[in-house]
Amino acid sequence: MTCERQADNRGFTLIELLVVVAIVAILASIAITQYALYKQKAVDSQMESAMHEARQAMEGYYVEFRTYVGATESILRNNYGYKSAPNISLSINPPPTDTEFYLLVCAPGGTTPAFAYTSLGGLMTPNPGPCT
Repeated sequence: MTCERQADNRGFTLIELLVVVAIVAILASIAITQYALYKQKAVDSQMESAMHEARQAMEGYYVEFRTYVGATESILRNNYGYKSAPNISLSINPPPTDTEFYLLVCAPGGTTPAFAYTSLGGLMTPNPGPCT
């Protein structure tokens, strides 16, 4: 009587493969949500950078004319070095006065649709919009 042993089957069982696939899916879902948050924060940084450039350009305009009245985005862009990313819009509304101005920088995809700045308070704050 000879006993034949079956060949030793090496490999993964279906359960082991399902566990690995489940773990990979969980890790991927965490990574995707973190990536989306990083993209939003990158857009926020672009808006903040555009806001700082616009503020500096407004101050340059003020130094030359001793008023903020008449400052527009195209004037700031052409004469005072304001530059922003293509997807960012700047509005100077309401119109500036002799001593103060209000800026609104908008971009799609951030944690907030816009950032607002008023020279009276000197504060940049998240703003829910409206962005046009």
